[in-house]
Amino acid sequence: MKHHTTKYNNNLHYLFETEVLYQSDKSIVAFTPFGVNLESYRGKFKTSTNMLMFFFNNRTHNIFIHWNKDWSPRMHYVNIASKANWNDDRITAIDMDLDLIRFSGTDEVVLDDEDEFLNHSKLYKYPKDLIEICWKEVDILRNEMILREGLWGDEIFNWRPGKSLPHFCTT
Repeated sequence: MKHHTTKYNNNLHYLFETEVLYQSDKSIVAFTPFGVNLESYRGKFKTSTNMLMFFFNNRTHNIFIHWNKDWSPRMHYVNIASKANWNDDRITAIDMDLDLIRFSGTDEVVLDDEDEFLNHSKLYKYPKDLIEICWKEVDILRNEMILREGLWGDEIFNWRPGKSLPHFCTT
C-alpha cells in the first residue's frame, strides 16, 4: 500500500510504500522500515527511521511513532491533517503543516511549523473554520501527549515488526 499525503494546494507532501498492520472502520495502522524509497516536496531519498503510523477517518491528525535505525526510541510525531481516507491501494490525507513532537525521554511537547501554517493559510486561503479546527486539534493533542497514556506513552517503543500491536493501538 502507498502512503500518499499532499498539501492543501494538492502538491505532494510524502509518497512511499507501507505495510498495513491493522484496519478498522475508523483507523488504519501501517509500518514503514528504515531505508524505504520516498518521494516528497523535498525530493527523493530513503526513510531515515522506522515508522509506525496511525491514520484516522474521524480525527484531524495522524501519528507517527519513530525509532532510529537501531530501534532506539526517537519520537512521537503528530501531523495536523485532514481526516484520512484509504482503500486497497493507498492511504491519503492532506497535511495542514502544524506538527506536535515529543522526543523520547522528554516531557516537552514542541509545536513545529507554525510559521509554515501561517504562511500557507494566507497563500492557499485556508477557510476560517479549517484554521480553527487545526488549532483546536493542536490544543487537544498537546494535552493528550502531556498525559503520556496509551499510545502517547513510552510503552509503544517496545513494539517491533512481527509482534502484535499493543491493545491501545487497536481501540
